Amino acid sequence: MFKQAVVVLSLLCVAFAAVAVEEIPNKLGEKEGCHDHDKGELVPFGTWVTSSTGCAEFQCERDGSWRGLGCPSVAAMPPCYVEEDPSRPFPDCCPTARCPGDN
Repeated sequence: MFKQAVVVLSLLCVAFAAVAVEEIPNKLGEKEGCHDHDKGELVPFGTWVTSSTGCAEFQCERDGSWRGLGCPSVAAMPPCYVEEDPSRPFPDCCPTARCPGDN
């Protein structure tokens, strides 16, 4: 009787585990890469992606993680000033110190 109960419980556990796995949708299928949460796309390994939220760029690593590059901190003393253009692509969007007479 004990063996039968163990077998029945084991089968139920396997059945519930199989159902749980089936309920989790996998939009990416068997494709490899990193998931870009902003765009909802799969990015191939080694690909660089410009950030949609700031002046930065990220590379999809082979382990599915992201490696990022951002802008350095910039400061300027008067009469110089810090200039930046967030509408430009990385790294041209990064702040730059400018002084009167600079080209």
